[in-house]
Amino acid sequence: MGFLWLWGPLLTSCQTPSPSSTLDRYLQSRETQPKETPPPVDNPEIVAATAFLQGVYIEMSEDLRQAAPYYQVAAAIHPTEYNAIKQIRGAFSQAKVDPGILQQAERWALLYPHSIPLHLAYGDALLFLNARHGEAAQVYEKVLSQDPHVEEAYTRLISIWETEGKPAQAMAVAKRWAQKRPASIGAWLCVARLSFQEGKKKEAREALGKVYKMAPEEPELAIFYAYLLEDAQKKTEWKQVVSRLYENELTVEELIVRMQYFLRLYKDVNVMEAHLAQALSPGDVGYMELQIQRVMILWEKGNPAEALEVLQRLVPQYESDRLTLLLGLAYEKFGQMEAAEQKYLLVGAQTRYYLSAQQQLIQLYRKIHAGEKSRATALALLTYPYAGWEMYSYVASVFAEEKDYDRALGLLRTGHGKYPTKTQLIFLQGVYEEERGNLSASLSKMEEVLQLDPQDSTALNFIGYALGERGLELDRAEKYVRLALEIRPGDGYYLDSLGWIYYKRHDFTTAVKYLTEATAAAPQEGVIYEHLGDAYHGLGQREAAHDVYKKAQPLFKEEKDQARILQKIQSMGSLPGVT
Repeated sequence: MGFLWLWGPLLTSCQTPSPSSTLDRYLQSRETQPKETPPPVDNPEIVAATAFLQGVYIEMSEDLRQAAPYYQVAAAIHPTEYNAIKQIRGAFSQAKVDPGILQQAERWALLYPHSIPLHLAYGDALLFLNARHGEAAQVYEKVLSQDPHVEEAYTRLISIWETEGKPAQAMAVAKRWAQKRPASIGAWLCVARLSFQEGKKKEAREALGKVYKMAPEEPELAIFYAYLLEDAQKKTEWKQVVSRLYENELTVEELIVRMQYFLRLYKDVNVMEAHLAQALSPGDVGYMELQIQRVMILWEKGNPAEALEVLQRLVPQYESDRLTLLLGLAYEKFGQMEAAEQKYLLVGAQTRYYLSAQQQLIQLYRKIHAGEKSRATALALLTYPYAGWEMYSYVASVFAEEKDYDRALGLLRTGHGKYPTKTQLIFLQGVYEEERGNLSASLSKMEEVLQLDPQDSTALNFIGYALGERGLELDRAEKYVRLALEIRPGDGYYLDSLGWIYYKRHDFTTAVKYLTEATAAAPQEGVIYEHLGDAYHGLGQREAAHDVYKKAQPLFKEEKDQARILQKIQSMGSLPGVT
């Protein structure tokens, strides 16, 4: 059962400052001196504090792996409680068992017997670095003996007993947690989850009911609670929960989230739709929102006719620009373009749905080859009082799709003149210059972006891939892509660019290495699989190439891309064992 039971911390980002000269000298001295010989430093406490702060800043702006060496320096020079905790946490990012860090953690735990954070870190080191479950459990129990309200200790203990295949012990910890912290959402969620896994639906429902009272706004919890209420045939309570789920106006994204949660429980979209169809009656709070949810489900089922009927019934009952927009979408899905156009034009300019309606109208005009109407409607959006800088990029894209690059570029220049801090408007100029075959102007625009923002990884990757694709200045191309990867390590598209540069060098072995990593990072991108297939083909591994091309085939949507990959697959058809 996939319901949320812990909330993660908020992510914070900041610029990473340069290390101090004192810290630089110390780090350099560590590289040249034996580890057992402490290097000379100006002031140990100052250097340790500087290293610690540097680690904190790097961890906040990048990741723990890069911060770990700074924490190690701080703890080695001046092993305060906080330095010790951070070094232990930093060891987790290295993804390897280190007996030395476990020994240090044990010594620090003895040195600071009353430090709960340090003991938690020590327990985590035992658990995650060396899988010593029993010893870790003892450490967490020691933490709870000092303070029975430490939720992290309960969650770790529950994890240990579940890993050990001891659900009774896990449940005992969860119930103890709930007893000590009766207002803890996490505690009751654990009780509910463990009860449900053991088939104790009544206990799960009662525990989740407590959670629902504390957090009724969390949709996944509410939907799971509703599911348990329905299973127990508590129809009145079930209706109340569902009604509250849809009592407010929801975005498309929020509706999709609810649909996914319902489907996870009911498994079958038909069963889910049938349940929701009977949930509320006209006049009930949330009825309109729930019917909109049904419309989305019907579209998902491939049943536009029934979705259209639902919307046609709703529109006369409710004055809603959103329903009008959706009815336009339904007509468009059904091929009734004139009716769709009329509905889009009815959406008021003062509503939040106006821009969506106008953009749908532009796309509709393009479908029916009414290019003049499409362009006029797009240009009119630039005078819309609530439009921002993004509108220039959108309107420019309308002209770019029609290959009118002069007009698109002119709009982007005008937009950038009005919004000079928005480098995206320069970036798009580079994209459209490249699309119309002016590589020199394209690269010049990307360099202009980098002058304003040297950390713009998309511009770096664009230059690298544009050069690599053409087999030009491959050393420069590699340099730019590697800079992009320093900014966004592991990005699948950047790894693809790097792999493709090696392909252009005919270094197919290295190309396969990076392109394999790229497919793992961006598994839904067909062109990356195609590149990997090409690299295997370059190595002469035709069967491997065939298999990868087959993976790429369903990921392509454009006809020209499908034709290209199909031709490559068919060219492998004579291989032994390949069909």
